[in-house]
Order: sequence, then C-alpha cells, then structure tokens
Amino acid sequence: MTSGNRLGGIGRAFASRNFRLYWTGNVASLLGFWVQLVAVGWLVWSITESEFWLGLIAFAARIPGALLAPVAGAVGDRFGLRRTAVIALVIGGTNSIVWFIAVLNGLEDVRWFLVFAFIQGVAVGFDLPSRQAMVPSLINSREDLSSAIAINTASFHSGPFIAPILFALVVQFLDISAAFLLNGLCFYFFAFMLGRLDLREKRAVRRGGIFSDILEGARYIGSQRGILIVVLVMASVHLLARPYIDLLPAFAEVFYGKGDDPTGYTILQWTSGAGSLLAGLYLAIRGRNSGMGRYMVWGLLSAYGVLMVSALTTNFAAGAVLLLGAGLSMTVVAVGSQSLVQSAVDVQVRGRVISLTTGMAVGLPALGSLLLGSVAEWAGLQPAIVGAALVGLACWLLARRALLREAPDMEAGRA
Repeated sequence: MTSGNRLGGIGRAFASRNFRLYWTGNVASLLGFWVQLVAVGWLVWSITESEFWLGLIAFAARIPGALLAPVAGAVGDRFGLRRTAVIALVIGGTNSIVWFIAVLNGLEDVRWFLVFAFIQGVAVGFDLPSRQAMVPSLINSREDLSSAIAINTASFHSGPFIAPILFALVVQFLDISAAFLLNGLCFYFFAFMLGRLDLREKRAVRRGGIFSDILEGARYIGSQRGILIVVLVMASVHLLARPYIDLLPAFAEVFYGKGDDPTGYTILQWTSGAGSLLAGLYLAIRGRNSGMGRYMVWGLLSAYGVLMVSALTTNFAAGAVLLLGAGLSMTVVAVGSQSLVQSAVDVQVRGRVISLTTGMAVGLPALGSLLLGSVAEWAGLQPAIVGAALVGLACWLLARRALLREAPDMEAGRA
C-alpha cells in the first residue's frame, strides 16, 4: 500500500509539488497570523478590559477585507491571482513589522491598534480571496479538490491549536512584541513560496469594468439555488457563531475566572484549535464530497449547542472541552460549505464567487464581534452569547431541510 493510499485524500493532494509549496507557505503565514491575533487580543484586553474594544479591533481588522474581497477577486481574474496575493502579503508583512516596532517601544494607545488592524485588513482583503481561488489550479486531479479544500480550510481553523503555544513561548522567552515580528516574517515567507510555484495563469480579458465583474459573480450566486442556500446558511454562522474566537479573552475572565494571566485564555484558544485540527484531518483523509451536506447540517447544530452551554458553565475544564467541540463543529461546517460551493461553481466565475464568499466570511464575523461586544457591554457576556446561539438554532431549523435537499446535486458537481 502506498503512502498516498494510506493517507487517503491527503496523500493525493500532496502529490502535487505546487500544492506542497503553497501549503508550506500558507501554514507559516497562518501561524504568524494567529500568534499575532492572540497577542492583539491579550494586549487590548490588558489595556482596556472592555468587550467593546475587543469587538471593535476585530471589526477594524476584518471590515476592509469584507469590502475589498469582491474587488480582489475581479482584480485577480484580470491581473493574476498569484501576483495579487504576493503584493498583498508584502504589504501585510510590512505593516506587522511596523506594529512590532511600535509595541516594542511601549505603545499603549489602543487607537493606534485600530490603525494597524485596519491596514492589516486591507492586505488580507486582497490576499485571502486570491490564495483560496488558487487552490483548484494547484492539484493534479479535480477528484482531489475536496481534500485540498479540507487541508486548506483546516490549516486556517487549526491555527489556534499551535498559535497559543507559540504565543506562550514568545511571552516567556522574548517579548510580546515579537509576535508581530513573527507574523511579518511569515507573510514574507509565503510570498516567496508563491513565487516558486510553476503556474501558467490565464488572465481574463473582459470588456466591462471591475464593477461589472463583481455584479456578474453576485448574479450567478443568486441564480444557483444550492449555492445560494449554502451562502445564506454560512452568513448566519459567520455573524452569530464565529465571533466567539474574538471574545475568548472575555470568556476566560467572565465565565471561568481566569483573567489574571494569559494562561487561561491561551488554553481556550488551544482547545478550540485542537477541535479544528481533528475535524480537518478527518475530513481531509476522508477525501470525498459525498455526505458533506449532512456533515454540515449536524455541524451547525453542534456549533450553536456547545457555544450556548459554554456560556452557561463556570467550570474552566468543562468550558475548555466545550470550546474544543466548538472548534471541531465550526471546521466541519467551514470545510463542508467550501467543498460544496467549489465543487458546484462554474469555473468561469470561480474567482469572483469565492471572493464574494470570502468577503462575507471576513466581514460578518467582524460585524458579529462588534455587535456581540456591544451587547455584552450593555447586558452582559452570557446573555449575548446565549442569545446569539438561540437565533442561530432558529436559522438552523429554517434551513436544514433545504440544505439536505440541495446538497446531493452539489456534492456531484451540479449547482
């Protein structure tokens, strides 16, 4: 039995040199990104002790990506996905280096964090859609697409599994400012690895402008019932469930009484990431689209359920286990949605559709973090999380039958 067979879909995806190079750079950049995210969360909470500021910083980091992602898809189709990603990565890396210098010199004005977070969001707004839309061109066979998507998605969502450990080492042996330096260097490394890919990109030649390209992608989503249902379901997840990651510093103190040092916070990040890693590895080895609709439906139910219970317990160990379940469930939903959409979408509009869904994935959690942080400031963190979970469960009840009905066609590559 070959190594590729033993590893299932993972072995088939990594048989491609281009995918191996891409994955190596992607993982490095994601680890740097997550380490910086943990550092930002801890610094903002230490300076302000405010759920509102946690949500506002997350909003500033993501809303540019939400607004610019559709433009990035159209720009990538016209001028090259790799070129777009490389330029964005260099800008993002440089911003992190400047942020490192500022924190190293004792920056404690949280308003400057808004500026740096916003610039980072602009870079990510062009980088993330371009790197995701590149994935189908990196593999040897279309049959390996679902495995490549699972590996790529799991790599992002499993960042919290390793990043808290790296963050703890950075704080212990260096300085918290080094987290920003690490992120900048990792972004530069990914840009270098993208330059080594053996790609022959075909740039689109279009008569209309960028705006008309964006509208074409939006109209396509609206005309495909299956894709539209998945997009709407994911909108609720991004708005109501995903923001819990940005609020974990508050979880650690308000729910579990672990706000005195970074240990409790990093453990919660770690367990959430561990769940993501487990789910991603399983789905990548599984390596097929059949049944992804059912996985997505039950993953949605689990995600909302465990988040609700995590807000109702004061036991730290129980909370950590529940957040492991949250990470696992969210990754099942993320991989399922990306696999269904990427399998069913017309290749002619792939870049624009993926950029639109990426913009939603970036922007709605930012809006959700801001809203939940505001509600938590007013009514308390527990009512905010429980209320969001209840609304999410109502959305699940409305959408589950339609999703199960449309999923088989999408799994077979038909929108």
